[in-house]
Amino acid sequence: MAVDDHVRWTRHGRVGRITLDRPERRNALTEAMWTRLAELATGLPDDVRVLVVDGAGGAFSSGNDIEMLQTSLTGPEATRRFHELLDRALRAVRDLPIPTIAAVDGVCFGAGLMLATVCDLRVAAANARFCAPPAKLGLVYGIGETRALVEVVGPARAKELLFTARVVDCAEAVRIGLAERAADGPAGDAAMKLAEEIAALSVVTHRASKLLVAAAAARLPHAPWMEELRDQAVASDDFREGRAAFFAKRRPDFG
Repeated sequence: MAVDDHVRWTRHGRVGRITLDRPERRNALTEAMWTRLAELATGLPDDVRVLVVDGAGGAFSSGNDIEMLQTSLTGPEATRRFHELLDRALRAVRDLPIPTIAAVDGVCFGAGLMLATVCDLRVAAANARFCAPPAKLGLVYGIGETRALVEVVGPARAKELLFTARVVDCAEAVRIGLAERAADGPAGDAAMKLAEEIAALSVVTHRASKLLVAAAAARLPHAPWMEELRDQAVASDDFREGRAAFFAKRRPDFG
């Protein structure tokens, strides 16, 4: 890990893990951290099947570093450049063809919340706290960040969170769909267990499911590529192994 990027990459078998590692600032995000996030997400090894994103020191992320924002948001051009950097990192995570899981301990505020919402799933510890605070700062999220929040909680709930800038605890986060699971202990442990369960299943199914769920959520019209995904699955080694395992009454081994 470079001294100034505060983002750590580790690998656990078929599961990759990106950890925001700036605990003394509750993992507040800097430009170097956003740059590193984009690099890691776009350069994952081909055989990584699931990605977990978490934070060190008992926090996911308190958001963008306030001191950095004082130099990054000095005018329209500087603001545009900064948001292009942020959007590039968020898109890199969102567009991964593999399942992604945010493990949320402690604070998940602002840009940290945006990073969590571009992941496919969120696992929250009992001490997790979520907040979209731009109304307290007179700032506006870009369309990419706003869309991610809407896709997770729906338009009315997204408006309520943005209008009030209130803090949501773990129990409410699960209730409103901001988190899919509550962890009994550290979120990272629960997320890694879930990731390993997912990684043991068919990558062909996972990749196609991400595309089809996104298409369904966007209400895209039926298209030939949707049928092609199904046909490709039937012709895949994963289907042959899954079918053989089913009839043999054993666990499938997808390699």
